[in-house]
Amino acid sequence: MQIIIYSLSIKEIKQVFISTRHGIRTPFKGLPDDIIQWNCPQVFMKFQNNNKNVSNRSLKLNFDVKKLIKGSCYHGQLSQEGYNQHLQLAKHWSQLYYINSETIGKWKTRSTVVDRVRLSLSGQLSEIKQSNINIKVGSKFFDSAIVPGNCSNDKVYQNLIMSRVDPKLAELEILRTKTKWNASWDQFGDHFKSRLAMNLLLPENVVIDDAQLAMQQMDDAWKACYQNPNQEELDKYLIMTIGPLVSDIIKNQRDKQNYIVSGHDTTIAPLAAILVQQDQWSGKQPYFASFISIELWDYNKQETVKIRIRESNDDSAGVYVVQKACGATECTLAQFQQYLQKYAIDYQEQVRLCNE
Repeated sequence: MQIIIYSLSIKEIKQVFISTRHGIRTPFKGLPDDIIQWNCPQVFMKFQNNNKNVSNRSLKLNFDVKKLIKGSCYHGQLSQEGYNQHLQLAKHWSQLYYINSETIGKWKTRSTVVDRVRLSLSGQLSEIKQSNINIKVGSKFFDSAIVPGNCSNDKVYQNLIMSRVDPKLAELEILRTKTKWNASWDQFGDHFKSRLAMNLLLPENVVIDDAQLAMQQMDDAWKACYQNPNQEELDKYLIMTIGPLVSDIIKNQRDKQNYIVSGHDTTIAPLAAILVQQDQWSGKQPYFASFISIELWDYNKQETVKIRIRESNDDSAGVYVVQKACGATECTLAQFQQYLQKYAIDYQEQVRLCNE
């Protein structure tokens, strides 16, 4: 009698590090003579900071006292559409990682101090807990998920990159004349991205080709920044801007600590530039509510890492991508952490690199 023994393959997720961008927001400034009203519902969310460096306060969603945009929104405010995006993200976490009201206690969450980022995370937590009461959203003024505002060498690098992008000055001047706004391509691109994401009409005298050119110029600058063919320049920049967060990722994997970090486009883009093969992502500005999820798997007692990313404007759960760490969609934990070590620094080193 022949006996056939089937080997049982056991594969399960052991730890996850999720990094998200905030949802759709209003622009940072309105256009002169623009008749559009940026109307936002008054979302009442109470926040209790668990960081001693930040005083307890409620999130204030009210009229912009500086009147940078017209209507009931203030500049940079998370919109209802953006909040809904993060409700949907939480549904993905439930399906992918079995996060629910009972298991969320095993996860740690944090946000940068910016209100739209904190409110985005609160949307995820309220969906998971099925309640918006007593949602705690921690934040830090010095957080590894955001580039320090006083990082002078960040601006030096950005200026270097912009000098390499075709400025299209004639077209820019035409758009400035049309809108009566002496803005840069980056400012125009941000305004139109926010505007179209909120399904608002374009300003008078501005056609869709104008908006698309502005957004394309903005994305070209992002690609030049994060897909810089000069690897030495790029690596120095990535270490300086996101190095402390890389250190957090390594530590959390070792501690088997699950994390959701609510951040910005400048959180997602450098992580993608470090982790993902260049042909696996566009290099453009990460879209609202985009995310990167770093998954640690146990496959027959062999620890491996997979990376899931969503950068497009959809409600998908993202896709697995080929990693720079090993040239495959699945790397061993040793390969992954050895690769990341060259990007990992602490806050003190970041300050030094920012200002040397």
